Amino acid sequence: MVGLLTVVVFGVGAIGGLFAYFLIRGGARVIGVGRTYQVLAVRNRGLRVVETDGSEEVVRFPIYARAEEVEERPDVVLLTVKAYDTRTAVRAAQPLLQDRILLLCLQNGLDVEKEARELYTCVGRGVTAQAAYREKPGVVEHRGVGPTIIERVEGFEEAIGMLVDALRAGGAPAEVVGDIQPYVWEKTVINAAINPLGALTGKRNGELLEDPRLRWTMLEVAREATRVALAARIPLLRSPIDRVLEVCRATAANKNSMLQDLERGRRTEIDYINGAVVRYGQEHRVPTPLNTLLTVAIHCVERAMKVR
Repeated sequence: MVGLLTVVVFGVGAIGGLFAYFLIRGGARVIGVGRTYQVLAVRNRGLRVVETDGSEEVVRFPIYARAEEVEERPDVVLLTVKAYDTRTAVRAAQPLLQDRILLLCLQNGLDVEKEARELYTCVGRGVTAQAAYREKPGVVEHRGVGPTIIERVEGFEEAIGMLVDALRAGGAPAEVVGDIQPYVWEKTVINAAINPLGALTGKRNGELLEDPRLRWTMLEVAREATRVALAARIPLLRSPIDRVLEVCRATAANKNSMLQDLERGRRTEIDYINGAVVRYGQEHRVPTPLNTLLTVAIHCVERAMKVR
């Protein structure tokens, strides 16, 4: 059954490339849509994935610069673009979404699926603890292993089941849940604690644990964001404080995505992570001084760097 699944990965960056790799290994048919430089690299050399143990594998799949070029009807469109590109990407993906195709947002941050639903109705949400780094176009390093959680969407049970089967067969732990918001918030709390501090200091995840001041700050940011989640009545499943420490250790060698963005002179997802925590804090009257400070600090760096 897995072999019958066709997935369009829309946004073949670090996470998009890694999931294309997992799905191909799991027997799914994968088609990529990405930026021109990534399209050219994958067409010419394939996608090279460096695994966590140092082994390498090259996978090949059709990839295009525009959705209009895709001739096959997908079962799932996996959206892996930056959170702030959600609306633009959904508009660009419209040629693929004409016949009640599931659009699955596998992105960082809060409320990206709400933005997608403003433009298209058949939307689901996923969240992953896998970590990846795009070394250069056509090359992805797998930097951390973790589960992928996918929301159950009425009417798309078969497609989601096949997607989860393909991911598992490809070596990526995955499961389906009825309420994904606890998982989305858990990851957002973790990202809020780790990402801006890593981005501002230039430190890898594991290095943040080595400085007592940074470790304390990370945990205080996580506690603050946790209070916001609880005020918003999100039933967190585990202690996000413990998860911050676990993730830092499990992805010790990884440069988080916000640090990667700044190093490439690109805009970060701060407004969907710490900025979103601040907005929810204001809505529920929970003070968020640390998350506010980090949001402002990252914006100041972006402006100074004139990010694109």
